[in-house]
Amino acid sequence: MDLEAEKQKIEKRKIEQIEGLSVQAGLDRVLGRWDVYKRSLKLSVNEIKLCDENLNGFLADGDMRNFSIQAHSMKGLLANIGAFELSGLAFELENAADRADTAFCSSALPAFLEALRGFGKNLEEAFAEEDQSREPIEIPSELPLIFDKLEIAFHEADFSAIDKEMETLDKLNAQSTLKEEIERIKDAVMLMDYDGALSIMRGLLK
Repeated sequence: MDLEAEKQKIEKRKIEQIEGLSVQAGLDRVLGRWDVYKRSLKLSVNEIKLCDENLNGFLADGDMRNFSIQAHSMKGLLANIGAFELSGLAFELENAADRADTAFCSSALPAFLEALRGFGKNLEEAFAEEDQSREPIEIPSELPLIFDKLEIAFHEADFSAIDKEMETLDKLNAQSTLKEEIERIKDAVMLMDYDGALSIMRGLLK
């Protein structure tokens, strides 16, 4: 077995130990491509953090429409990676929000978020060793401007501008220190998950 195959085997074993995650189901959705599935898992970490913040905020504001949209998004993301129990809980919150059942959302949200945080933490820990061994990320001088243009295009739903800036961003893929992050941004944009893409972009420019 070559070094890359051995590394993948170790990664997969760590991920398979995460409670509540069906790795095989997640892989089946991407035709068995481990690289695509792994990127989805890493993207999920950022989305989980964003969901935690957003759901609490929407509930506090009584904004059940956006609460439902966020719960729906998390339901789909969790199902796609094979976290079916958590996806089911998100579905219950989505349905309750659609009924404007704030009492149910208020009572069920804390337990859901606690489970979601634990799941996200387990994902982070599974990738921690790999992330620590990476080269330091170098931010090209043109990157902030590309991100600024992308953020405007996201807000305006300007698909032509999004395509143009994504092509520019893709040219930076040759820089090995940014390759993984750019691939995650591309995955999010392809799914029209602009909040997820923005989360990754802002994380890079901290």
